[in-house]
Amino acid sequence: MLSLADDEAFVIMVWAVDAAQSGRAQTAGRFLSLFNEVREAKFGERYFVFKWALETLVNELLGTKKKAPPKGGLSRRLDCTKFATVATCINTLRDLEDAEDGIVLSRFSALDIMHKIGHRQFEWQRGFFSYSQIYRTLTVFGGDLAKDYFRQNHDISIAEFFNCGFAFYALCQDLPGFKKGVNLTEINLSAHVRDRALGLLSAPLASIQREATSVRQIAGRSTAYQRSVLRKTPILQFGKDVARAPLYSHCRRNPKLKTVSPESVGMLLTLDPWLQMSHQLDRVLEHARKIAGQIDGHIIDEDCKRVLFCSIDDFENTLEIASEESLIGAIRATSKPEFRGWFLFNVHQRTSGEGRRNPYPFAGRVADMIPAWNDKALPLSDPEETI
Repeated sequence: MLSLADDEAFVIMVWAVDAAQSGRAQTAGRFLSLFNEVREAKFGERYFVFKWALETLVNELLGTKKKAPPKGGLSRRLDCTKFATVATCINTLRDLEDAEDGIVLSRFSALDIMHKIGHRQFEWQRGFFSYSQIYRTLTVFGGDLAKDYFRQNHDISIAEFFNCGFAFYALCQDLPGFKKGVNLTEINLSAHVRDRALGLLSAPLASIQREATSVRQIAGRSTAYQRSVLRKTPILQFGKDVARAPLYSHCRRNPKLKTVSPESVGMLLTLDPWLQMSHQLDRVLEHARKIAGQIDGHIIDEDCKRVLFCSIDDFENTLEIASEESLIGAIRATSKPEFRGWFLFNVHQRTSGEGRRNPYPFAGRVADMIPAWNDKALPLSDPEETI
């Protein structure tokens, strides 16, 4: 099926589906025929299209060799202007993934592969854009050494790169792409800076197709859990001028320390959720206990407090809705068997009846790292212009 698709038309179709179900149905309707059930579909409803499935479709599209048109005859092409095409592709993909999962589940338990499902889906479910994500990323990866390294290697600053990425994201809200030579001087981004950033975030279609073929078409790997080339290169270059983004334990023996409460729970914050979502956590903890025992033979069971592995993203999401009391309650609840493998955010939702929303305390500091943050808003695209 994908061998019959025009790559650019298919990417526009995927963008339109995402836009239609992200509050931008009016602009999406200019590129894709939609009925009300599609426009108004909410997460989990019949006509809602999961964004991680759209990401997989684009990756499969890029790794699929296209059929050459017959000589002197009519060529068949997918009609990428109708939602029915999206539905057919999504349903076919789901059937393929179900068949592959059946083979895997004949050898492993569902819990053994649950983390793969989480890595594929959770980021899309929670979203990619928030003050906390921006501030944390710029703080963790924006130190002096990182800044110098980035400028020496890419000839732009991290702040300029971020501003360009934000500008490209904004340009793709109302249109499925933008001209590579788009003028960004109104927001103090020169042509040189724009081109350098675009070179890091995009690549010509043929180049991305070769990468998709090399990293995804590997025997024995399930379609749903293969690498996505869009995570490295979210913007595709078509022709010479158009860029499109289809989606964008030693306390006890220290006399100076007080007795640790029997209800205490350790917490280890990580930058990513890999171990948090993995079914291998118990194996990792058991191995850690063996190593600790080899290092120090005086460790007793009382010292072995439960440790919660929690990603910083999960912790910050929980802080946004928690009081001090409800946060501590949720952390303690993570030690219960029924919450094994749960995110702290979801444990808090289950154990707390609070519906508060705390303001992000560092929102005002983003402008300190991105000087142009409060200067000027990116101008809206011309609604009459089609790219």
